[in-house]
Amino acid sequence: MRIKRRSIRAVLFDRRGIASSIPEALGGVSLKVITVAGSATVLAGVLAFAAVANASADTSSGFQTAGIAFEKAVHDSTLVVGINTNRVGLLTDTSDGQCTVQTWQNGTRDGKTTLQVDTATVAGVCTPSTSLLAAGSTPLTREMSYNIDTPVFTYANLGGREITYDGSGAPTLTTGTAPAGVKDGDWNDVRPYKVVMTLHALDTSNAASTQNYVSTGYTNVVNVTPAADALRYVPAPSTDPIPGPVTISGVQRSTTTGSVVGGVREGISVTFSGAVCPGGIPTKVNVSYTQQGPFAAPAVNTVMSSVLTGAATTVDLGQVPNGSTGAVEVDATCIDGGVVGSANTGFTQSVPATVLSVTQDAAQEKHDLSWVAVSSLPTSFELRWSVGSINNQLLTTTSQLSYQSVNTPGANLGLTTTYTIVATVDSNQSPVATAAITNPLPAPAATTVTATATGATWTPVTCPAYSTAQYAARYYQQTGTSTAVSWSSLSAWSTNLSLTGVTTPAYGRTVTEVHTRCAATVSGANSPEAISSTDVFYAPEAITLSAARSATTGTAYSGAREGITGLHTGARCWNGSPTRIDMSWQPASPSGQATVNGSLTYVPTGSPESSDLAGVANGSSGSLVATATCTAGKSSSTTSTAAYTQPVPAPVVTVTQGSPANQHVVSWTAVSSLPSSFVVSWSDTQGHSGSLAPTTALTQTANQSVGQTYGIQFSYSVAATVNGTTSTGGPTSITTPWPAAPKPGVINYIHTGGANYAWANITWVNTGSCPAGTTLYSQYTTNMAGTGVAGQIGPFAGGTTPWYANVTSIPWQPSNALQGWWYQWLISNKCSNSGSNSAVVSTQSTTGLTPMATPATPVYDAYNIYAGPGSHPIYWTHTTCNAPSGCASLAVNYVTYCPAGSSVNFSQWTSQDWGGGHYYHSFGFGDYWATPGGSQQTVYYFNAYYQCATPYTTSPLSPYSGTTAVTVFP
Repeated sequence: MRIKRRSIRAVLFDRRGIASSIPEALGGVSLKVITVAGSATVLAGVLAFAAVANASADTSSGFQTAGIAFEKAVHDSTLVVGINTNRVGLLTDTSDGQCTVQTWQNGTRDGKTTLQVDTATVAGVCTPSTSLLAAGSTPLTREMSYNIDTPVFTYANLGGREITYDGSGAPTLTTGTAPAGVKDGDWNDVRPYKVVMTLHALDTSNAASTQNYVSTGYTNVVNVTPAADALRYVPAPSTDPIPGPVTISGVQRSTTTGSVVGGVREGISVTFSGAVCPGGIPTKVNVSYTQQGPFAAPAVNTVMSSVLTGAATTVDLGQVPNGSTGAVEVDATCIDGGVVGSANTGFTQSVPATVLSVTQDAAQEKHDLSWVAVSSLPTSFELRWSVGSINNQLLTTTSQLSYQSVNTPGANLGLTTTYTIVATVDSNQSPVATAAITNPLPAPAATTVTATATGATWTPVTCPAYSTAQYAARYYQQTGTSTAVSWSSLSAWSTNLSLTGVTTPAYGRTVTEVHTRCAATVSGANSPEAISSTDVFYAPEAITLSAARSATTGTAYSGAREGITGLHTGARCWNGSPTRIDMSWQPASPSGQATVNGSLTYVPTGSPESSDLAGVANGSSGSLVATATCTAGKSSSTTSTAAYTQPVPAPVVTVTQGSPANQHVVSWTAVSSLPSSFVVSWSDTQGHSGSLAPTTALTQTANQSVGQTYGIQFSYSVAATVNGTTSTGGPTSITTPWPAAPKPGVINYIHTGGANYAWANITWVNTGSCPAGTTLYSQYTTNMAGTGVAGQIGPFAGGTTPWYANVTSIPWQPSNALQGWWYQWLISNKCSNSGSNSAVVSTQSTTGLTPMATPATPVYDAYNIYAGPGSHPIYWTHTTCNAPSGCASLAVNYVTYCPAGSSVNFSQWTSQDWGGGHYYHSFGFGDYWATPGGSQQTVYYFNAYYQCATPYTTSPLSPYSGTTAVTVFP
């Protein structure tokens, strides 16, 4: 016996027990979901329908997108976890043992409520205790709807019994009795089978019919009730091969099959797996699509036969119109007439967006619109527009493919008109197509700006009909060297042609520009702005001024120029722009002088700068006025005034020697081009001073005392007075040089004797005299002559005498004068007045030898060399002596009296022994005696004498000494 599984199509169109088939009963309502489950031909799928109202395009599209996503997520979920009525978790086990958590809940944006979906994958399989996601806690957050009331979720089980959840997710079944035909297992099941999401839009601009939206999703929970023990079902045996279970894994629009309408193909691609026949038998597969909406249509199908492996297989079908809704079925058999394995699902072919075009008509207020067809089925097009105050307003609903939009003349001038169109096939809507067109309000010509001291003015411009010219100005100001640009806020738009109340800061500039636009009088639109070229107004930094004499300009008097330097700081113009300095000298005293003007253009640095004018006389008074103006453009000015008196320079004083020598000629330089008077004053180093009579000349002669100018410094100053101002030049000094003093002539040494045998008088003769009013002074200096040769000066002997006035002879009586030495005398002369001396002139004498006196008589002064026994010195006699010179026992010496600077040149004494014999020796001889028989004897020393000598001469012999007796002991 053959068993044939009924297909979903057979079930849908089975009229047994009802007046019509299910598709006929639906009457064109879109079939949104058809789910078939179970491999034993048990229909486990549930049909889900959602009527979609004809709402506004945005809200309707957003709600439908959210509803479709919600229904799919519910159907694909492994587990549904409810949390009160505002959150639901849709949990799905993944192939790698993890759990994908989708939490549908309300969120907020810009203070408005949203519907959002937060998605994340967590470790472990899904369980009722798996935590849901907090709003916004995962990067995978999707906003589904905006500006809505808080979404509401409700739940029911397989028996249709409502389920509620508390805040922890614990389910509670509502009380009640199961309806007839509802199994107890389904009635008491706490698992949600139906999940309903209710949305309510808060945007009051929507039509009332589009405010609310309800989406219903169904899970895959199934309760299988075991057969009663008395009930047995044993199928008849069959040998027909049976294909494996068939699974439809996807249905989507075909990219290869079907007519192209609206840029896409009216065909589908069906992907299925399974349907494997045993033993490698080919599987015969019939893939079909049965359209139920917007009206029933014959099924389209394709048949294939192939050995299947269980892998996914894709089959394309054509003639599936855009916007249609129907059922897709895959039937598989291993042999003709064998057991049929089936799978089916519902499918809605989406409506593509049309292509909307808009062009400008010859009349500015008219637009010509056209668009392309999007389906082979009857299609309605809803056309809306937005322009100015019109926002998404319905323009027309038509089945045509063109339309002309007409506006009030001038109402769309300068505005962009946006047109949107939505195509509807049955209840299926296309995405929104948009086209926009702008009726331009052209920018006017840029105006021409003229900057002023208080703002700016500009020229008017012309605008087209239905519009008026408007202006708005802005400016920025820069100071110092700053180039930073900080525009002011644009002024209010107006028809004014000037900007006032703007003051340019010192050391700055104001840059002004004007924006021009045309303002539409009907549409209220504004044209693009035209921006003028900028114009600039400058203001210099405040100038500070002081005046000083010019070092480079004007005629010089006494080294001081009759010119003025204006020393000014400040006056800088923005960022190194050049500045023109206008300078004016305005004399006040003495009267009759001319005003002097000049100007200079340069870049001030901030450091003191100078500008020079000639013709400012020394001694004059007046005012210097400086005005600074920026030259880079229009500019204001800054002025400073400095009172000034040109100083009178000190005259340059020159003094020269007059004739006779007591006259000094004083000269000086002029100090001004103005009338001047001078007074000469003098002083000398002796404390004398005086002045000469006032004069307007440039020279005077000063007569000083006769003889009192030699060697004395005189200082002369000149006081110059101009216009009541006095300055003094000098002092300038002069000293009259001394003439040569008279030189000494022949010098004589005249010996006089006296207390020192070498004393003498030194005399000479002068060769001239000193100048009148001065005195001659002389002195001598004594020096020893080393060898008696003139000019060879030896050691000092005799010193220098004081200066003597008007003498030609000076006694030479030095206490240390030496006898028997050569001497020289240096005679020096000078001339003197009350405070100065001339240069000293000197003459060197020839040498002179001083005489030597007879020395005094020598005095015996022997001493013993050897002392023998006893208490008194004795002269000891040696009885034995091998070497007489070594046997001396007595040194015989005499005291001598040679003068200083000399020594003993010759000496001799005579001794007589006890037998009358005489012996002769020099002073200091070591004498000895040998007495006979060791007896005591007497000897005599007498007639001792000597002579003194210097390196140059000898003295007479001294007198003889007397006799001295000496006892010699053995």
